[in-house]
Amino acid sequence: MAPAGITRRAVALLADWLIILAFGALAGLTVTAVAPPVGDLDRWMRYASVTAGFTLPVVLAAAVLEARWGRTPGKALLGLTVYGATGPGLGFPRALSRNLVKFAPWEIAHIGIWIVPGRPFVDPPETPSLVLWMAAMSIMAAQGVLVLVTHRAVHDRLIGGRVARRSPAP
Repeated sequence: MAPAGITRRAVALLADWLIILAFGALAGLTVTAVAPPVGDLDRWMRYASVTAGFTLPVVLAAAVLEARWGRTPGKALLGLTVYGATGPGLGFPRALSRNLVKFAPWEIAHIGIWIVPGRPFVDPPETPSLVLWMAAMSIMAAQGVLVLVTHRAVHDRLIGGRVARRSPAP
């Protein structure tokens, strides 16, 4: 089975991110309508709210989809599947581990938004935020290089999996 190329993986990830963006917009509008203004919450509470209401559902959804079917909507669209040692699908513990590692840069960036001093999206970012955002982007760039060179990302290596083109049905 042919390994997934960097372009297919990147386009699949972009498709998944567009879905995540739509979910985030819907979640954000819902929270804005029913929750107290962000300024009324301390930094840690804002971070916990975003993690519980946005990050956790996204990570769990990706883990469930990859555990059961071996693919997210973006991977399905591009004809890709996450394979474990025994074939498509990973089982939930491995899929969850894969996605926790995969979304780690995203969480690092969230820490740079929600926990550091200042008002998110209002005040100019300070040095700690910029450092965290650069760290997150550097990790993502390193992941891209690793996939380009070896066809496997850190989160794939961790669980003994790989992303490949889906085999046609017999």
